[in-house]
Amino acid sequence: MGTIKTMSELVREKLDQAADSGADQFIAAIRPIYGASNHGRPDHIGSGFLLLWKDKRYLVTAAHIIDENSESTLYLGVGSCLQEISAEFFCTNKPDNDRSKDHYDFAWTELTNLSLEGCDDLPFISESMISLKSSCHDNAYLALGYPNSKNKKHDNVNNSVTPKYMKYTSTLKKDKSWAAKRSLSGNEHILLKYHNKYARDSDGNKVNTLSPRGASGGALIDVGALHQVDVYKPNHTPTGRLAGMIIEKSAEHDVLVAVKIGTILE
Repeated sequence: MGTIKTMSELVREKLDQAADSGADQFIAAIRPIYGASNHGRPDHIGSGFLLLWKDKRYLVTAAHIIDENSESTLYLGVGSCLQEISAEFFCTNKPDNDRSKDHYDFAWTELTNLSLEGCDDLPFISESMISLKSSCHDNAYLALGYPNSKNKKHDNVNNSVTPKYMKYTSTLKKDKSWAAKRSLSGNEHILLKYHNKYARDSDGNKVNTLSPRGASGGALIDVGALHQVDVYKPNHTPTGRLAGMIIEKSAEHDVLVAVKIGTILE
């Protein structure tokens, strides 16, 4: 006899499946970024991703992460190793020299400017994995990045790190007051509902939500619609598309804010 499940149980299962599938598809191209602490140990700062666009390869991250280069050498986590980031980045402008007033907050460098060992073997997010469509409020979205709270440990003996990522699935917040308050149209950003205290694990249990600090520069993935019947067929596997880059968590509006990938590519 088959198991009877409620619609909420089916949706939760589909969200979990989309999160796992999206992570498998994208996480290898999303990398942690570190600085150096006063004691010379790696200090996790944020996230970034490797992008292949029009036959050129880029490292894309949040501009406020690159700002840290004025205080510390920055390193990219490649596997368990740290490789120094010693390239010039193009960054969005910060009004009055105040990055908090920069509501686009992204930076990039072409990898020809960046010397990374084993660069040819690194996975990239390709054009076929990108969504340039307008964000859909009926779709689910997956936030992927490396939070500070999960990336504090460092193997001093082997001089290596073990990056741990977060995956958070939710739907979009229709209220555009975050953008309106900053005199923005709201068309360049994606606002993901983010519960400050609780989330659900794969078994549907309520668990504490991770602080997303450090996930800035990570990817926001459109994992598709949950309101279509075909999505719930047994053999259906969600396929994600890169929709944006995470830039901040707005506690005031309970949203995770991403700038659209189309805005970055322009």
